[in-house]
Amino acid sequence: MNTFVRAHWSDLILLSYPVSGDLLSPFLGPFELDKWQGKAYVSVVGFHFGLTRILGVSPGPLLPNVSNFAQWNLRTYVRSHRGSGVTVGSDGSPGVVFIKEFVPSPMVTGLVRRVYRENYVTTSLSYKRVVDGDLTNARYDMDYEGRHHSIAAQTHLKPSLPDPESADYFFVERYWGSPGGNGERVIVFDIEHVPWGIYDVDSYSVDADFGVLYGEEWGFLNGCTPEYVTWCDGSSVGISWPVRT
Repeated sequence: MNTFVRAHWSDLILLSYPVSGDLLSPFLGPFELDKWQGKAYVSVVGFHFGLTRILGVSPGPLLPNVSNFAQWNLRTYVRSHRGSGVTVGSDGSPGVVFIKEFVPSPMVTGLVRRVYRENYVTTSLSYKRVVDGDLTNARYDMDYEGRHHSIAAQTHLKPSLPDPESADYFFVERYWGSPGGNGERVIVFDIEHVPWGIYDVDSYSVDADFGVLYGEEWGFLNGCTPEYVTWCDGSSVGISWPVRT
């Protein structure tokens, strides 16, 4: 793989909600929705992006919000199909379309928008991990459009690899991504990492206004409970140069 960025991703908390395929169709480009048990899903994801190296070079301590930062994104699940012209994932392997992503660094936003054409937005965003005895807590806090938003989870167990027939496996085992498309050339990139361990979640919380974050058409999720909550331990990750098709 021709790696552009390498980093360590940790404490990936995914809150997954079933949604209408019609809501997702503007974001899919040439991809087909990948459904779990007949339903299309989006996931709100918080994770920590650390030890960043761009083309093998660390931004260093002078750029802390580039080297280490929290990210909060909204994503959906897809497969490519024959005849789409997409090479990455052309074998029908599962991938991810990123709908909107928040980070605290305008430099990261500018770089990713330019190179990957992803819908990045800069705002105040933080991550905190607390270990107290056998309890581990992870939390993401974000201020956006005059409103505070947060997601958090707690566990008391060590992570283990998910059952291949489980929802956790469906949401996590994805090794390519794209910002989708709207008729323009499509960008796809590989995401390289070892299989992630999954924590059993004891409890979680979500305090977010989806209409504020993603537009009024997403506001219906404010009254919904996620059908699945998945917490990954994470690992070193490599992200390839984008492929334009």
